[in-house]
Amino acid sequence: AAGGGAMDLAVWNSTLPPNSPVGGRNEGKESMDLIRHHREAEEAEKKEKQKTWSEKVWERLSELESWQVALLVFGITMLAWCFATTGILFVAALRYLSRIVNIDRSTYITAGAVDWAKAEASRLLLTAFQVRDHLRAAVRSGLLRGSWDTTTLEQILASAFGGAQFVHSLDLIFADSMPSMMIISHTVGNSTGDLRVTMQSNSENCFLFGTDGCFLGDPPPGELPSWLTAVTALHPLTPEDILEDAGVADGPKMRSEVVVEVDDEDFEEEPSPYEFPGDAAAWEEVPDFVLEPSTGDSLFVDTWSPAYRLLFRLADPGWGGDSTPTPTLSGRIALRLNLLSGARLQDDRLGDSGQIYLCDRQGAVLSSPDPKELVTLRPSTGRLLMRGLSELPSAAPWAAAAAPAFASGGGQDLEVQLDDGTFVAVSFLQPPLEHFAIVAAVPSSEAFVDGSMQATSLTCFVFAALPYFLGCCGGLVVLGRRRLGLGEDSDEDEDWDVTPKSSRASTMSRRPSLAMMRRLSATGHLDAMWGAVRNLDMSKKLAALEHDAMGLNE
Repeated sequence: AAGGGAMDLAVWNSTLPPNSPVGGRNEGKESMDLIRHHREAEEAEKKEKQKTWSEKVWERLSELESWQVALLVFGITMLAWCFATTGILFVAALRYLSRIVNIDRSTYITAGAVDWAKAEASRLLLTAFQVRDHLRAAVRSGLLRGSWDTTTLEQILASAFGGAQFVHSLDLIFADSMPSMMIISHTVGNSTGDLRVTMQSNSENCFLFGTDGCFLGDPPPGELPSWLTAVTALHPLTPEDILEDAGVADGPKMRSEVVVEVDDEDFEEEPSPYEFPGDAAAWEEVPDFVLEPSTGDSLFVDTWSPAYRLLFRLADPGWGGDSTPTPTLSGRIALRLNLLSGARLQDDRLGDSGQIYLCDRQGAVLSSPDPKELVTLRPSTGRLLMRGLSELPSAAPWAAAAAPAFASGGGQDLEVQLDDGTFVAVSFLQPPLEHFAIVAAVPSSEAFVDGSMQATSLTCFVFAALPYFLGCCGGLVVLGRRRLGLGEDSDEDEDWDVTPKSSRASTMSRRPSLAMMRRLSATGHLDAMWGAVRNLDMSKKLAALEHDAMGLNE
């Protein structure tokens, strides 16, 4: 580079006039220094471009003083703290509004409202088993010895009906009086509240029960009822079935003979009220209706009420061992379900849109917040029918989501949340009520939103976005001022340049400033001026050019 510069200088000096004021060694040396400086600046810029980003950053950091390093570390720490705080506020608020509220809703529905509705429905449905247990206890103890012992039967059922007022009626067929059937019902007086038991029969001796003792409905005298076929087909419990349910497999012992150990003391477990060898019980497959007599004093209007019936059979008390069980008593118990509709199973905490239903395994709705939508009339036959869940007007938006729980006979609990936010839960009752299920649907989660937490979450959103919004606004204002020319040019740049002077001096060759670029461009102007001198040879202009060149070198 030095040799090339010397050659250029020699050629340049040879073109000058002998008496040129800018000719000579001094003037050429100054011009050579300017050219060398320009070339060094170009080399430094080229090397700067070849450096990696990390090398540039490390080089700039190495030039900082200790207080500048501390200030930089503090700024990075504060920036990281701002980002972390923003993320925590945003995630916490978003999680509460989008997930925590729905989790609270689903937890309360499944573990609160549904379980409470199951307990309330079980309390009503189990009254049918309570009446069956009264009859079984009387038969097993020998207190009730046959169909002819009507006085004992009336006393037994009076005590049973007193604690089971949801039971509408009881149909009984004794083995010693077949095919005669007895129909027992009860009413409660409006003024006195006395319990009255009514007994009827379709036998030839029905007149012994009083003026209203003969039953004139279906079946006619001398014929067996149709439901007796279903009772006969019921699978009786065996000792093995009871032991399997109890988790005992030590042999064919009666459940009353099973001995367990508790607190190092042996005791004989009592028989289960729902499981006894030879007995059988099952619910009918479809709901039915029962006629409710009027209770008014002036207007006598009978009403039809939804009902469900329990079929049962009691075995011979002497059955045991390898003997064949002999049915002693068969019957069915009609249970009124109208008392479960309305507000009885509803939970106010679910909000105005929350609804709870009682259904059977086939999806027939047995109770609803609006009792009027339960029943429909089949025009072809004129019969009253209970509507299914998919036919219910209030359940139409979400009934399809609950349908899988009732597919193939049902029995599977279900929890699902729809795209519109509706939460649907289906939960079947525990045995022996597994034929029924509670269905809960809550379209909105507003009832589960805490007002203070919601306000706090919205405030978190605002404070999380506010610093970035203000920063963007400030940046736009500064950018707009510079675009509109409201700031100073080169002087303002130098005023805002907080780089130490020593650093500016060491980086001048690597980062040319505006003044440096002006100084480097002077070389081109100088060449043009010397070309004009060679062509014009005017001493006055040469003197002016010499003055300009001396000023640029300075």
